[in-house]
Amino acid sequence: SALVTKNKVDRNSVGAVKSANFYTSVESAISIGISFIINLFVVSVFGNVLHHRTYDDVAAKCVERDWYTESFNCTIADNECVGTDYVDADLYKGGISLGCTFGAMYTYIWAIGILASGQSSTMTGTYAGQFAMQGFLNLEWAQWKILVVTRLVAMTPTLFIAGFTDMKTLTGLNDILNA
Repeated sequence: SALVTKNKVDRNSVGAVKSANFYTSVESAISIGISFIINLFVVSVFGNVLHHRTYDDVAAKCVERDWYTESFNCTIADNECVGTDYVDADLYKGGISLGCTFGAMYTYIWAIGILASGQSSTMTGTYAGQFAMQGFLNLEWAQWKILVVTRLVAMTPTLFIAGFTDMKTLTGLNDILNA
């Protein structure tokens, strides 16, 4: 927690330790609560947009908005779908369907939300890495050096894979990771 790592806590004082634990719990509860609300909104919107919707239904909305008309068109050979089947949704199709249903601006809001969600997950992992480096390895590095190293270790494989694959492969990898 940022509150505990930034401030020196007198570990000999029971009151100081209880206070640090309390504020750490409050900080964690607030961040988890906000994350829950955002995820609830995402699931609700997707439920509204894609629940019991066929490829033909979503394709018609895309044609109306003239937005990614080929993504849900089952007559295109590259799309492996049947128009009367329900949409097999993933993050990519979900974002496109938001644009088709509500307008292009919602796709950009969706992209920002996905980026923020990914950053939140990544930061959780890098903070865990920071604590491991500081505690288990007993490293006495400057805080900014630890931040840079842990973020590079966390982000480099992801950026490498994203740079050398296509959107379909990335979507499939994401579906596997989130299954």
